[in-house]
Amino acid sequence: MSDSLATLKRHFRGRRSRESLTVYVVQRSVSRSGMMRKLSLFIVRDGAILDITRHAADATGFSFDRDSWAIRVNGCGMNMHFLAVYELSRALYGDGYRLTHASL
Repeated sequence: MSDSLATLKRHFRGRRSRESLTVYVVQRSVSRSGMMRKLSLFIVRDGAILDITRHAADATGFSFDRDSWAIRVNGCGMNMHFLAVYELSRALYGDGYRLTHASL
């Protein structure tokens, strides 16, 4: 198991409520063609906001952009925020629907 995946599993360990399984997504930019978005991912744990973007990139295989500190999600015609959180949930739990997302 990668270090990033282990770190993410520690952050989500013991969480059962819908609120505690929510990943907050910030869209940093959209390419001119609309085919690529840069997204940052956050969770709230014990009242603190944690940036999990880098760990999520490593766990899901999305490329990471250091300049904007965001993952690159390619494609169009669907909700890319949902896709990013779905892939993260699949990496963590083997079930893409375990985590929910909220766009900020």
